This record gives sequence, C-alpha cells and structure tokens, in this order.
Amino acid sequence: MNRGIGSTWHKWDFHVHTPYSILNNGYGVDPFITEDEASFDQYVQTLFTKAIEHDIMAIGITDYFMIDGYKRILENYINNPVKMAALFPEEEIRHKIEQIYIFPNIELRLDTFVGNNTHSVNYHVIFSNSVPVQEIEDNFLYQIKFQSGNGFMSLSKSNIKKHGEQIKRDNGESGSDLLVGLKHATVKYSEILTTLSETASFDGKYLITIPVDEDLSQIPWDGRDYSIRQSLYRQCNCYMTSNQNTINWALAKGEEEARKREFGSLKPCIWGSDAHDYEQMFRPAHNRYCWIKAELSFEGLSQILYEPAERVSIQEHCPNAKDCHQIIESIQFDDSKFQTEPIVFNDGLTCIIGGKSTGKSLLLQQLAKSIDPSYAAEQEKISSFRRNAFPVQKSTVLWKDGTSEKRKIVYIPQTFLNRTIDDPEQSTAVSQIIEKVLLQEPNIAQAHDKMTETLKAVTKQVRSEISDYCEMTADLKKLENTIKDEGTPAVFGSAIDQLEKERIALASKVDLAAEEIDRYTKIESQLICLANKTKDYKKEIFSLEFMPEPTLVFPKYFSYSDDNTISDQFQRDFPQSYDSLQNAIAEINLEIQPKWKEVQNRLLSNLNKLLPEVSSKVEKLQIEHERLRVKIEQSDRLQQLSSKIAAEHEKLQAAIEREQKKTKLIENIQFSRKKIIQSQMKFLNAYEDYCNTVVQAGSRMNTALTFNAVPVWKHKNFRAEIGNIFDNRNFPSFRSQYGFDLMSLVPSDYGEKLLSNLWEAMSDPHAFGALAIKTAYNTEAALTQIFGNWYNIHYIVKSGEDTIEEMSPGKKALVLLELLISLENSKCPILIDQPEDDLDNRSIYEDLVQYIRERKHERQFIIVTHNANIVLGADAEEVIIANQNGTGTENAQKRFEYRSGAIENDEIETDDQGVPLPGILNKQGIQTQICNILEGGRVDFELRQNKYTKHSQQ
Repeated sequence: MNRGIGSTWHKWDFHVHTPYSILNNGYGVDPFITEDEASFDQYVQTLFTKAIEHDIMAIGITDYFMIDGYKRILENYINNPVKMAALFPEEEIRHKIEQIYIFPNIELRLDTFVGNNTHSVNYHVIFSNSVPVQEIEDNFLYQIKFQSGNGFMSLSKSNIKKHGEQIKRDNGESGSDLLVGLKHATVKYSEILTTLSETASFDGKYLITIPVDEDLSQIPWDGRDYSIRQSLYRQCNCYMTSNQNTINWALAKGEEEARKREFGSLKPCIWGSDAHDYEQMFRPAHNRYCWIKAELSFEGLSQILYEPAERVSIQEHCPNAKDCHQIIESIQFDDSKFQTEPIVFNDGLTCIIGGKSTGKSLLLQQLAKSIDPSYAAEQEKISSFRRNAFPVQKSTVLWKDGTSEKRKIVYIPQTFLNRTIDDPEQSTAVSQIIEKVLLQEPNIAQAHDKMTETLKAVTKQVRSEISDYCEMTADLKKLENTIKDEGTPAVFGSAIDQLEKERIALASKVDLAAEEIDRYTKIESQLICLANKTKDYKKEIFSLEFMPEPTLVFPKYFSYSDDNTISDQFQRDFPQSYDSLQNAIAEINLEIQPKWKEVQNRLLSNLNKLLPEVSSKVEKLQIEHERLRVKIEQSDRLQQLSSKIAAEHEKLQAAIEREQKKTKLIENIQFSRKKIIQSQMKFLNAYEDYCNTVVQAGSRMNTALTFNAVPVWKHKNFRAEIGNIFDNRNFPSFRSQYGFDLMSLVPSDYGEKLLSNLWEAMSDPHAFGALAIKTAYNTEAALTQIFGNWYNIHYIVKSGEDTIEEMSPGKKALVLLELLISLENSKCPILIDQPEDDLDNRSIYEDLVQYIRERKHERQFIIVTHNANIVLGADAEEVIIANQNGTGTENAQKRFEYRSGAIENDEIETDDQGVPLPGILNKQGIQTQICNILEGGRVDFELRQNKYTKHSQQ
C-alpha cells in the first residue's frame, strides 16, 4: 500500500454484514454448511467487486456477537493468494483488493433501552486489523457474560446455541438454536468496557460506536432516561448516524467545553450501508457515503477522534475536491545527489521537517525554482535567502493534471516576511501583496484599470506636448534669426516713409497731387492684402475639399493611420462582441458622414462667397491703381520710386507676418508650458480617484483589517534624477534665486512653483540661478524626465490601531500571511519556508495554524517547519522527513533522501518479505520521527489527542 501521499479522503463503509449475520441474512448463503464453499466464494467475489465498483477503500466486516465472517474472509481468502487468484484472475483487480483496508466490526445488543425504543440499544466494537482474531475471541467475546435463565454464560457460539435451545424448550420458539439464541442475547456495556480496558493488548486498538436513529439535537435531554443516555454516549468514541442535525450537535460548535464536560468529548459520526444483501451492499441511504481523511489503517481511523470535524464527512461526493490544475503532485530529481523516486505531495497541507542541513529548504526551494525560476529568484532576493549549497542539475515538477509547466504559485522563502520592507515611494513586495488582494474586489479592479489607462493617456499627452514645445521653441529661434537677418516692420516702415517723401517731391514736378500719390500708395498696400487674403481662402477651400471623412474612433484600439484601422487589441479584448462592435461602428459612421458633408458644403459655400467679394474689390482698386500708375510712371524716376515703395511694402508685410507668427509662437509656447506643468495634477487626480475607491470598497472585504491608499510623491527618485540631469555646481545659485535646495528636496516642495522655477532656470543659461543641462541630455529628454509620472500608491493596512509600518515584526509577518493566505482568492499552491522564524509562538498557535486549517480545504500548502504546532495543530495531511547522509544518519543510497507519510503512520518500512528497508528514514515510523525531530513533538501529540476530549475512554 502506497502511504507516501499521507492522509487522503477515501470512502469507508463501517457496516457490511456477512452471511454469518443470520438474524438478517439476505445473501442466500448458509455459512454453516461447510461443504458449500462455492456460495461463500460468491459472497467474497461480490463483496470486493462491488467495493471496487463503488470506490470503497475500507470495509467494516460486521456480524452479531461473533467474528466468524471476518475470520473466514481473512484466513481463507485475504491470506490465501492461491484462492484469491482463482476468484480474481486479473492481477489489476487483485492489486486493488490488496489496497482495501478490512477490519472487524462486532455488533452487540445491550440490555439497555432509551427513549421510545422497543428494542434495546445496539453497540459496535471496531477492532484494528492488527489484533489477531483468536485474541478477540479469547480475550473479548469469551470474557463477556450474558444472562441465560438464572445464570450467566460467556459469549461463545456454543453458549449462544445452548441459550437458544433453552428458549425453544421453554417458549416453543422455532428456528435454529443459534438463531434463537442470538435473538435473545443481550450484554451489559459496563462489562464490555471493563473487558476492553483490562486487556493490555487491546489498548489503542478499538473504537466503540453506537448507532443513533434519533435526531439528538431535538430530543429532550431532561427526560427520565437522561442518565442512561449520558452514560452510553459518554463512553463511546463516535456515533453511527448520517443525520446532519445529529452530526452538527455532536460537534457542538460554540459549545465545545460544555459538551466535553457533559459527554467526555466531542464525537465524530460514521456511517455505513448496513448491508444484509447484495443489493444493499455499499449503497447507503441517500448516497450518504462516509468519507475518512486518513491512511487506510486503524491508526488513520483513530484520527477522527482527534479531528472530528476535519477528518470525517458524510456526503455523496469527495469533500474538499480541488482543481487538479492547481495541485503539485510530485517533484523528481535528475541528480546523482538525490533519490530517484518522485517525492509526492498531498493536496492539503504537506509539512517538510528534518534536522539542520538535511535538505528541507533545499526541497522547497527547488520546487519553486522548477515551477517558476524567475519568480523564485525575486522572492529569494527580497528574503536574502542563501543560494543552494548543492545546486541541482535538473528536477521536474508534475502537476496533478499530468503536465509539467510554469504555473502560478505563492512562494515565501525564509525570513521573507520580516525582510519585506514597505517604502511608500516604491512598489515593494509589501505593496504588491496588498494590491493583489485589493484587486480581487471588482470595484477596485475597475478603478485600477481606469487609473492605468488615464496614466498612460496623460504620459502620452505630456510627451507629445513636450515634443511640440521643443519643436515650437526651435521654430521660434529660427524665426528670430530670420527677423534678425531680414529686418523688423519698423525698418521697412522707415524706408517707405523716406521713399514716399521722395516720390511726393518728384510728383509735384510732374503735375501729381500729393493726395494722388498717397492714394496710390494705399491702393498698392490694399491690393497686397487682398491678394494674400485670396490665397488664404483658396488654401482653406482646398483643405476642406480634400479633408478625409470623419469616422468613429476609440483611441486605445485604433491605429492612427489615414484609415483609422482597428488594432488587434480590439479583437483580443472583445472576442465575443467584436463583430457586433464593428457593425455598430459602421452604422454610426453612416450617420456621421452625411452630417459632416452638410457642414463641409456649408463652409465651402461661405468661403466661395467670399472670393467674389474680394475679387470685386480688387477689380475696382486695380482700375484706380492703373489710372494713377499711368500718371506716376510718366516719370522714370517716379516709376522707380513707386517700384521701390511697392517692394518695401511687400517686405513690410512679410515682416509684419513674421512678427505675428512670433507672437503666436510665444503664446503657444507659454500655453504648452503651462499645460505641461499642470499635467502633474492630472497624474495626481488619477491616483486620488483610485485611492478613494480603495477606501470605500476595501472596507467591504471580509477581514478585520482596514485598507487605505494615498498617492505619494517619489521625492527621493525625483531628487536623484535632478542630479542626473543638471550640473550640481549650479544648485547653490538656484537655491539663492528660487529658494529650493535641490540636494535636499522634501515632499512639501513638489508643485507648480518648483516645476516652473526649474523650467525658468534651464531656459536662460546666462541668468543668475540658471541650471546647466548635462551633455547626456537635451532639452526634450530633460523635460520628459522632469515631467514624468513621479507618484506612487502607498497602501496602508491597519490591524487595530497599528499600520504595517508601526507593527512589531511578528505582527507584521502575521498580517502579510493573512493577506497571502486568508484574503488572496487564487487557488494556486502556497509554499512557505519556516514561517515560525518570523512569528512568535502565540501567533503561530492562535493565528497561523487557524489560517492554514481554514484555507487548506481550498488550496494546497507545502510548508518547511521545525514547529510541532504547525504540523499537528494544523493537522498536516502529509509529513515529508528530509535527511542528508552523514555519520549516524546514513541514507539507503543517496546523499539526500526523503520519506513521506501521514502523521498517524508509525510503521517501520519493510520490503514484501517484511524485512526492514535500509536507511535511517526507514527505521522508525513517521509519528516517532516527528516526536524526535520537532521540539515538543510528543507533548503536542498528546495535546492534539486531548483537544476534543478530557479522556478518550472510561
């Protein structure tokens, strides 16, 4: 039987009768006809075939007042390989039968009545299969007396027959002597208890269970039979019932101490099919199967006494069934230093124990590295976990779904919890843990997505603004150089005035009035303006005519080309709605485009109406201009002056346009600069909106912890970046001019004033307080860094009045564990290395153990520990013992070897011939090794056994 996986859920049927139960035998087999072996063969064949069919892994072979059925099955079949091969030719079937745990269940009838029963109380004694049949007969059955007539007789078949014979003779009852004797035999439970307790060889190898037909939560406990009930229920180990109300009453949740005082202990409930025929066999009423989480042994069964709520469940389907994709099944080393056999893991709690340097942490570390090496390295970096002293060549992890691949785990190396610091300005492991938990709340997750998208959009917008700003400043510099080279309007205005004076003087000599010359000059200027206006109108008409039709665009999902094509991300995010969204966009576009066409045509019509008006003005002015030109050009000199004046007017107009363009550029630059500075407020607003949601939605989470979040300026990072961008030799003069010490910025410094001062100082390198940009940066790179996202979310978790920053190391570690274990909704495995190093003993017992006990039903835990509280208090389903070969601790073959099993296992490992296997790990059972390895292990075993009872038996 493979015990390495530890305690697992199996179906147990405690109540299957054999044909020897002649009080109610529906098998059609008379077991007392010895020559009819074939009929009993059929019973055995059916028993095991149906057990396999119904996945029954443990059977209580039951008979009234005797053990003959169990004895015959054991001696003539189970221990007779030839017979079993004849009945079950298929080796696979025989192997499955070998896995089934068979044990005796003796059903007795008491001379006691309770309630409204007209029948006396039934009473079951279940023995370990390690107790020989002969010993049960000689030292138990034959020692119990039952009343027959005026005397008492020992409980043997021959005496029961004599009892029946006497009854038949006295009362004329019909039936075989044995049948009649069994009908009327009753025993005293006090005598049963005395016989069991006074036989040393039975110690710890039997359980007493009483069938309960009533709902114990509803019976009047102040009735006249209270004392009898209390006495019966106090001395039994468990009840035999499938009534859920009785099961709940027996566990006494919230009333444990009172129940222990009244009935001695909390009682688990077990159940069986009570089969008396083939049809009923392994088919309990309403499919209420009895599931036991234990190794298939009596020691495993005994665990239900210590963990009555955890180790037994009566229901149709397997309890605590987990997702096979989230369960680590095994790891196999391909390295000469390690054992070749796979090391298996239970899907509940597996604890890895061992002495110092035995390979405990090595196993857990390699498990994490084999699944996700980069994640494991990150976690170990935080914990400062030492590298493997024995680097492993290769290892393969197998998941329960049969695959070996990278998958999510939670890995907490040694000292991780205490070394995990929380820096408000950084995204630390602490903040990542808190954030993962919070993002499981839908409202917070939605707000976080919105914040992320907003931050991306603001970052993109700021970078675009900075790029535009730098482009505009470059254009301004170029324009200023042109103005310097070409001249200002004042230069050309002065020249025109001088030329006009010359032309007036000359005109007086050629019969031209000063007014005509002045009018001619104004007309020339007007014609130039109208020509420019006509050019602008035509340019705008052209742009409007060839402007692309507008379409509905979602910025995140459309690639910004001329056709605004939909990106692949659109289909990835909306796979089900993609076609419908495309159709909707097309329909909306069909509505948009006609409306736009109306606007476009109206604008074109307005512009086209303006052109004739301008043309008409030009025509009138040209007529007058031509008349005056003829007079003025009568003189060559006058004509030359007029040409010069016209040319100067054109230069003047160009100069005016340059000045206007410069003014507009300066306005745009100032506006862009203001927008860039104010962008930091957009970052802050996005963070604040998210943080407000955390405060509101975080309070609804199922925990006593409270959550808050605030945006924090990363002033240390900002200060460092300022030192990278600027020559720090300028910092003293900057401090004198603006009042900010760039070497020692504090959070209160951040704001528009500081940013404006920085920009002003880098804009004018010659002014006092100026900042010189280092050669590794240009203006655009410097601005991009300065106006990046300099905020971080600082998550605040409080337990009571303490924040994480204020907590003691132990309390902080406990809160982080609660976040990881109790509030994290993922069902991935959790790997923890020696959590007791971060916690005090009280926290381990009162908090950590309870977290694990609650959460191991939902997910797999694999924990390295040297603390017995964790192993026994959390009721580990599997214990793996690690050992490194050494003097006095020799392994069987390899340098590192591991043995695994349940905490109830205390057997020495042997081969098929019963010879102990070599190696120190095989010399003692799991339980003994736990006691030897873990400090206080034996005491904790006793505490565990007495947790739900003041005394196990009376």
